[in-house]
Amino acid sequence: MRFAKNFYFSKNIINKTLALNLLSRHLYPAGLFVVTISEKEDELLTIYSAKEFNKPHMIKNDSFLVVGVARTKLSAEKLCTEIVSDCYKEDPALDLKKFFGFNEEEDR
Repeated sequence: MRFAKNFYFSKNIINKTLALNLLSRHLYPAGLFVVTISEKEDELLTIYSAKEFNKPHMIKNDSFLVVGVARTKLSAEKLCTEIVSDCYKEDPALDLKKFFGFNEEEDR
């Protein structure tokens, strides 16, 4: 799990530092939703419940590019809309990896 340089938080995340610290220490509390750049070519973003990362096949998987966190599924969906809108304003090609500062060389 790698984190974006310009990270997004939903409005209902009160303690942003705590949320990031938990995730970076591989602690995934119920009630948090994580927004990642999708690994699928036909999707831009993927929303996961943080507790999904407790599953064996996802533990300490560094392929996830985390760009946002929210408290509810609905707020995560709104966050996705905000992210795509901001990215489109800066780059109509919607290159999310570039927008969030993920280096292509690091991804290999």
